[in-house]
Amino acid sequence: MGLSQPAVSHALARLRELFDDPLFIRRPHGLEPTRRALQLAPQIEALVQLADAALRQDNKFDPHTTNRRFELSAPDFAAAHIAPALMKQLSNAAPHAGFHIRSLGNEAAQGAVKKGEIDLAIGRFGSHYPGVILEHLYEDRYCVVVRQGHPTFRRKISLEQYMAASHILSLAPGEGGKEGDTENTANLRLLAVVPRWLLVLTLVGQSDGVGTVPRRLAERHADTLGLTILNAPFIGRKLNVSVATRAGETDEGTAWFLEQVRQSCRDG
Repeated sequence: MGLSQPAVSHALARLRELFDDPLFIRRPHGLEPTRRALQLAPQIEALVQLADAALRQDNKFDPHTTNRRFELSAPDFAAAHIAPALMKQLSNAAPHAGFHIRSLGNEAAQGAVKKGEIDLAIGRFGSHYPGVILEHLYEDRYCVVVRQGHPTFRRKISLEQYMAASHILSLAPGEGGKEGDTENTANLRLLAVVPRWLLVLTLVGQSDGVGTVPRRLAERHADTLGLTILNAPFIGRKLNVSVATRAGETDEGTAWFLEQVRQSCRDG
């Protein structure tokens, strides 16, 4: 809600006095809620959301004048897909606004949306977080890439060749889904495992390794990085990408930003 640290401390002191309970106890790993705090959590959260909505009613959103920085969580393959179009749209429709993309894990991203810490979260959400609404954004697929001029592969690759090749893969923690989402990962010869898909593409372009990456990401960067997308019909796994929003969200700015994200997915 944009409260300063002293204001938060004052509010917590009032709540401790009101409920005659410390509510939080300092532990070596940080603050831990008491049993009373856990019991009160649903009621307090509802009050916070009502107060937040009431405050926002007095602050009408105007994209032409706002200087708001929208907060968004997205894995790198999704961010690379939508960010260029999103920047263009904001520069035209909201010239003083901006956005900040971070990469959070599946549960952390949905939890941050629910708490109002970020406006939206994009990802491959295998499970639904309470208090959050998931909306399908777009579908992608994996593909196989090698560097241009690869000594073995030109336009296609067989399953037998794929299993015998040296692979560069990404196991990115901020994407949701399951680690090793590509087919038969456990049986592959791994040349390198890195945390970002863009790094996979860069390394593939500078080696004889084979990469299995989201197709839209590969198509966007193939020419720049000197890559060839191979015909590999045995790679068929889909990537269903969704956006998470807070249930009951009333903020006009968040609704406007969500529409910009939708449009960016269509234009990306």
